[in-house]
Amino acid sequence: MTEVQAGNEVVFRFPTLVAQAGDSFALALAGAMAEALGRSCTNSALPPRFLIDAAGVSLSSDGPAERVLPGQSPWGTLLAHIRRYQFAETMARGVERGLDLGCGVGYGLGLMSCLHGTGVDVSPEALAWARGVYQSDNRNFVHAPIEAAADADGLTGRYGVVTAFEILEHLQDHAPLMDLARERMTDDGVFIVSVPCPELHGKELNPYHKRNFTPDHFKLILRDAFQQVEFYHQGRDIHGDVVDRYHVHEGLPAEAEFWLAVCRRPRPRRRQPKVSIVIPLFNRFDYTLQALIAIAKNTPEEADYEVVLVDNASSDETPRALRKLSGDVVLHRNSENLGFAKASNQGALLARGEYVVFLNNDTEVRPGWLQALVEELDSNPAAGIVGGRLLYPDGTVQHAGVAIGRDMVPIHVHRGLPADHELVMERRTYPIVTAACAAVRRQEFYALGMFDEEFINGHEDIDLCLRYRAQGKEVVYRPDCMVIHHESVSEGRMASRPHNLARTMRKWRYSLLQDDFLFCCTAASRGNPAKALRFAIKIGPPDRSQTNWGDTYFAESLARAMIRRGHACRIDYLNEWGREDLDIDVVIHLKGLSEYHPKPYNMNILWMLNHPSRHTAEELSRYDAVLVASTTHADRLKDELPVPVYAFLQATDDEHFRPLPEKKCFDLVFVGNNRGVGRLKMRQIIADLLPTTYSLAVWGDGWAGLLPEGVWQGKFVPWEELPRVYAQGRVVLNDHQPEMRESGFINNRTYDAIASGALVLSDYVQGMEDVLPVRFYTNPADLRRALKELLKNRNKTEKAASALREKVLASFTFDHRVAELLDIVESNRTEPVVQRIKSSKRRALDPPSAEQPLVSVLMSTHNRREFLPAAIASVQAQTYQNWELVLVRDGGAPVSDIVHRANDARIRLIDMADRRGKGHAINRAFRESRGQFIAYLDDDDIFHPIHLEKLLFFLKNVPSVRMVVSNTEKVTLEENERGEFREVKRELIYHRQINLGDLLERNQITWLSVMHDRGLFAQAGGLDETLSALLDFDLWRRMVSLTYPYHVSSTTAEYYLRKCPAISGRGQITRMAESDPPRYLANRLRVLSKRLPIPHDSPIWPTWERLRNEARHEFLLARGRKFKAEGNLARCRSAYTLAARLKGNPPVAWRELGLAELEAGNHLKAATAFMHCLNAPTGRDVSDYLYAALACLELGRGGDALICLARLEGEYRINEKVGKIVAEYRKRAAGVLNPAMQLRRTA
Repeated sequence: MTEVQAGNEVVFRFPTLVAQAGDSFALALAGAMAEALGRSCTNSALPPRFLIDAAGVSLSSDGPAERVLPGQSPWGTLLAHIRRYQFAETMARGVERGLDLGCGVGYGLGLMSCLHGTGVDVSPEALAWARGVYQSDNRNFVHAPIEAAADADGLTGRYGVVTAFEILEHLQDHAPLMDLARERMTDDGVFIVSVPCPELHGKELNPYHKRNFTPDHFKLILRDAFQQVEFYHQGRDIHGDVVDRYHVHEGLPAEAEFWLAVCRRPRPRRRQPKVSIVIPLFNRFDYTLQALIAIAKNTPEEADYEVVLVDNASSDETPRALRKLSGDVVLHRNSENLGFAKASNQGALLARGEYVVFLNNDTEVRPGWLQALVEELDSNPAAGIVGGRLLYPDGTVQHAGVAIGRDMVPIHVHRGLPADHELVMERRTYPIVTAACAAVRRQEFYALGMFDEEFINGHEDIDLCLRYRAQGKEVVYRPDCMVIHHESVSEGRMASRPHNLARTMRKWRYSLLQDDFLFCCTAASRGNPAKALRFAIKIGPPDRSQTNWGDTYFAESLARAMIRRGHACRIDYLNEWGREDLDIDVVIHLKGLSEYHPKPYNMNILWMLNHPSRHTAEELSRYDAVLVASTTHADRLKDELPVPVYAFLQATDDEHFRPLPEKKCFDLVFVGNNRGVGRLKMRQIIADLLPTTYSLAVWGDGWAGLLPEGVWQGKFVPWEELPRVYAQGRVVLNDHQPEMRESGFINNRTYDAIASGALVLSDYVQGMEDVLPVRFYTNPADLRRALKELLKNRNKTEKAASALREKVLASFTFDHRVAELLDIVESNRTEPVVQRIKSSKRRALDPPSAEQPLVSVLMSTHNRREFLPAAIASVQAQTYQNWELVLVRDGGAPVSDIVHRANDARIRLIDMADRRGKGHAINRAFRESRGQFIAYLDDDDIFHPIHLEKLLFFLKNVPSVRMVVSNTEKVTLEENERGEFREVKRELIYHRQINLGDLLERNQITWLSVMHDRGLFAQAGGLDETLSALLDFDLWRRMVSLTYPYHVSSTTAEYYLRKCPAISGRGQITRMAESDPPRYLANRLRVLSKRLPIPHDSPIWPTWERLRNEARHEFLLARGRKFKAEGNLARCRSAYTLAARLKGNPPVAWRELGLAELEAGNHLKAATAFMHCLNAPTGRDVSDYLYAALACLELGRGGDALICLARLEGEYRINEKVGKIVAEYRKRAAGVLNPAMQLRRTA
């Protein structure tokens, strides 16, 4: 027996077998354990150690190399194992034979008193140690993997005690261990098994663990194999004393470190079929019965399958009916509804087949369904998960593959198509298939972690497929697996969609790419170019929450045309422009309002669709070619630019825009937002038309209240609905921006409406007649004449519309544009361009090295010793290693010991005993730095390892970029009573391209997300040392006024917001807005008052002026409140008065001044202040009238009080509570009525 006792001295009692190794070994072991105890008994971390033999050589094997060895392993790890064997010993006493599966180096057998013991392990090196130390006449060791141990030489007979400690997590499949234990146990024997808690020892933390087990999974597999199971645990309090921690206790709490089970009375072993069909179900037995009948009818007997039914606590006739089933059916019933993911995992754990097929209970399989799934897995090792063709009962497609939509939400791309549509009839890979019918290899499914049980009846299949793809596996769709799916019969199926979507985005946001347009044609019909190119289309919508921009649909149509030609394509929204694009051959920039900075290792082409005046010659000259949607403007630019210019007119998506048999509901249809121009504040073509006797329908934003009744149809028409809307009008009206008209830009609405078969009447665009014979008008009279002619002779005009449509289809589709674009790309692949691309890509792909430019990371610290080590470690963990960390102690507790422990010559500490503020500290750090580039980090935040490398990449490789900004995750932490911080929220912040206009009002760049060249800091003037808050906001405003802040589309850092119950903010100056508003607003006023190089004619000038005025107003209000709280009425009055006199602000200052005077008993001054509120043009409140009346009453001026109350009742509909106050004041006024003086004169 081994005992370990901690006290004033350490006592070790070794079993005889250990002592046989010799006194020197025993002494060395005792010394090592004593030293480990003294070093580690209060350390809860259990790092993996590896077995070292007597010669100091690491032991290795093809199997798991993780070993526990007395004298070499961490004290806690060894003690946990000893306690388990001591626990097993209580059941081994008097037992004839014992079997230790996964015995390792064999010390466990020496701790049990069974007369004969056998150890089994996969590692020959470990067994060599065991045989050398523990082998004896009654102890032998067998080399075999668990999967083959049943037939191993030396393993004979049956055993009264079988142990398997920390083995399950090393196996791809638990079934062989369960079978081996059952086969080798005596009838009255016991099987003792344990697994570690994944949170502390999971496969993500230990490379030798292949699987994680939850307590529920542990219970399930054991109760499936044994009739009697008792559960225990170790490590209940992982923060407690290490010696006491590992005693074995009853129960299976989730927070334990290890879970144990004692199993008796083994159940009969089930056969192992080829396929296990897992069906989770809840109520609706009618569907379940229908599904089972279809399986029996349409699955051949030779398919070799079993059915595993998991009943989620059905409350209908399901439980009773299921008990009557016979054959190869496994039934498991839960006591509550656990949802799809948990039930499916249970079914997979109970399954015995090589393959597992997940099938919803509201399905009906068709002949050949299972053969298709099995064939794919048998013949294609790369396949991870295989799905089938699911049809609605009406025969239309419900699922034929899932792709990622424009909003990054997975969608069924072929939903609603006919069952035999060509797009759903070919085998192909997709990002996702539905688990309503999907097949996997059982062991691979285990290794992947099974379904994520945090999902609730949705998205668990999405997540699973994405994990398969992340492992390099294919997600395959097989159309010959056909299933009828009665989707949405599950109760509450959509209730958890927000939760599921949020979890999916959190896990996969950074790896999802829109790809729905890739499946617009069959793989067989795609072109087969000699060299397939990879395109990236850059568009202007800020991010994927704004997908209703016209640019979105234009880009998707262009992408589909590229896919049809056999090329690859990706669409990047504005916040995604900052991808590295090393995998891209050609970038197409659909120019809107934002500038793009081309990367030299791409071929870069700009397509100018509108706003010609917003394109400067300097900007256009950055591209390899410029495409212009106007022949007139293209001819002009050819003489001005040094790069090739092509007339490249807009186009239509003829697969989407086509004639529909809609009833003509209106004479005239117009679709477009109102920009509020002209005398009538509306679009020119509508202004020229009204008033009219024709029936008119208008869709678009900005029209409310401007049109005759019944004309306005709604704010927005989805792109998908536009053909239907165009088909409802006899004539579609179309107009253009003035600049587009004058420069010859025909908008895409023209082509779309014509392709839809509509008769179009447009305003005149320069050169329109040379492009398309569209009927146009030039003045209101001409418009009325044109309409009369078009609507009068409908047969003639419909023929003309049809002819015009044929012309558009012949020359103005995206397929035509892509053909032309490919020719332009080829013609511009000149030798200089090719060499530039090659050399730039070679330089960009060079791995970071010590010769790369030095990056200086600037950091100040003040009394954050507990957080500083993690911040420093995050810098040391950078993949880019040529950095220096200039750390300034800005007073507070010393940190030299922390820097010393970091042991890194690249860290330099500047020790300032007195606190001078962050501005001074960072400016000092900059002066002491030597780097060519500057980065920043707060002492309580962290960089991700890729941070410096990712940001430096763009500074080095994108011309003219001096400042880069990455995405940051804001992590909210709350402190508990033990002083530990726990994460409660994580969100992505500041993840888009910004400009100076975005920084006028508030900061949108985090401190740690920036890197810039050294000269920019000096040019901007460094940090303002007079500020005690908003230092970064101030610096970024000045920097961005000097250069373009290039957005890097990667999340590279974490910013922590710590919520502390005892000490607000723990020194975080970001909390000053709450703790000291006047001081915070004084800082804000200083920042906003600084002069920036903004021209007076700039669109952002009025906003800047307004914000500066508002900042003064807020600051004065805060000062007034502060002085009021201090009882300093004179200074309070002064601050409020100054605030009230600022123009353009609501009467808040007068109101608060009135309240202060009223509380002080200065009723005349209070009345005067409230009368200013009542006379303000806007911002009045019900309370202003009541307080004004009250002040008048206190002055004895009942007449003035009645005037205030009368105005209140005239301007507001008052509620019952206010009505009671008014009645009371009227009653008081009647007693003190004094009409001799009206308060208005005072005001």
